[in-house]
Amino acid sequence: MMMASQVTTLPAIALSVGLIGLAQGAEADVGAYLISRRFHIENFSLVLSTMTLAVLVGTAVGALMLSAALEATGSYTLFLTISAVSTIAGALMFGLTATGWARGETAASVTGESS
Repeated sequence: MMMASQVTTLPAIALSVGLIGLAQGAEADVGAYLISRRFHIENFSLVLSTMTLAVLVGTAVGALMLSAALEATGSYTLFLTISAVSTIAGALMFGLTATGWARGETAASVTGESS
């Protein structure tokens, strides 16, 4: 959002670039960690490669959408709104993969109850 604002001071731009770099660097680490915690280890490479593919396709499509939205409206507002909604939707979908359910565990095995 800072990059799309009218702020053009060097500290603000440096902060924006730094935050983007931190987010990109953490993306692979956090994604791999969450996948390892929520899915069977046997499926780790499949799920991680699928997530990586989705991120790369999203990056390519996002660049095209940004260009189209900027040309159509002359503003970043439409693209930033779509990006924010998509990010929230993705986080909610990932949240639906409860740790035990994705690993195939039953409620009794997660809570420690015996059958």
